[in-house]
Amino acid sequence: MDKLNIEWLKGKLNFYFRYKRQLLESMIEGSCINIGCGSHIIKNAVNIDEELPHLPYPDNSFDTVICSDVLKHIGPHKQAIGELLRIARKNNYHSICI
Repeated sequence: MDKLNIEWLKGKLNFYFRYKRQLLESMIEGSCINIGCGSHIIKNAVNIDEELPHLPYPDNSFDTVICSDVLKHIGPHKQAIGELLRIARKNNYHSICI
């Protein structure tokens, strides 16, 4: 891949992450946790890079749970998703992107 293609790809990825962050921020209501965020910080959220499936929060802690592009890097998925649902308040918004 030549330098021009790499720069083009970086531009596309930056646009994707910026748009995704803006979209998620517009949907947040109440308390929010963003799990596995790395450098992609969401305003007004608890941004963590903790290990799934054992998060240090009580049941029903957050109105919004965001876990984007994380599950493909870990396992077992069933336990990790169970942990995300455990800390989420019922009947609220969950954003899980594998």
